[in-house]
Amino acid sequence: MRIATPQIYQNATSQILEQQANLSKTQVQLGSGKKIISPADDPAAAAEVIAKQSHIDKTQQYQKNADAATLRLNTEDVTLAEVERQLNRALQLLVQANNDTTTPQDRQAIAVELDQITDAITGLANTKDVNGEYLFSGYHSDTPPYPDRKHINRAPYKGDRKEREVDVFDSTTVAMADTGQDIFKSDTMKTIITTLNQATKALEKGGDGQNFHREMLTAQNEIQAASENIAKARSEIGGKINATTAIKGVSGAFLLNDQRQISNLQDVDFAEASARLNLQQTTLNAAQYSFVRVANMSLFNVLAGR
Repeated sequence: MRIATPQIYQNATSQILEQQANLSKTQVQLGSGKKIISPADDPAAAAEVIAKQSHIDKTQQYQKNADAATLRLNTEDVTLAEVERQLNRALQLLVQANNDTTTPQDRQAIAVELDQITDAITGLANTKDVNGEYLFSGYHSDTPPYPDRKHINRAPYKGDRKEREVDVFDSTTVAMADTGQDIFKSDTMKTIITTLNQATKALEKGGDGQNFHREMLTAQNEIQAASENIAKARSEIGGKINATTAIKGVSGAFLLNDQRQISNLQDVDFAEASARLNLQQTTLNAAQYSFVRVANMSLFNVLAGR
């Protein structure tokens, strides 16, 4: 079968254009480091990359949430450690105040120091995190949980009653801090601040009878119960931090696996692509050389058999 000269030109041109396109694609792949330049290159792989990237984005947010939760929990632990220290000192003062050998002048001095401790604990109860949000106000993080200690009996807690939670993995949440209502209370459900206020007022009155000793003993018991409650909370905080760290490790492993799979799907094998580029360039050069030779042959030469 005889092939017409125009058809020869057309076939040769098509081959050259195809080889040029392949060569250009390989050059782009090497330049970008990606073998999937557009979804059309490999629709199935491109779809899988999109799905994997979506999962990566979600996991990275989990990682950020875990870091934020850990930071807040550490802040709470440090804060409560100082509250414990203040309460221990308050307990020592209450025991001293309840001693019959304590003079009225000493009790007035104790009242002054208890007042200072109350201010310190109120300040700690209104601690803010690194974002300027109140740590112990639950979801009402812009509201101080104990805005005014002087009116503590009338408005004991202004924050939210729900713990702020954050997602740290699929179907897994962690509380970022306790609420003030759960932390700053005694076994009688009074706040620590209320107990200290009442004890301070009793000392300021200068009483020394049975009622006074009863008030001091009640305050001691309530402060002791509050200290135990805070110690329990700190133990739970440690558990939350450990659990969050462990969960972050698991999510990190998933993240690394997804990133590796995306790399396998879309990243260029530079050694293979470079070898392919050399082969494509050689093939294109040969095709172009052949095309030039054919183009230089006239129809007369072809018919003449030259």
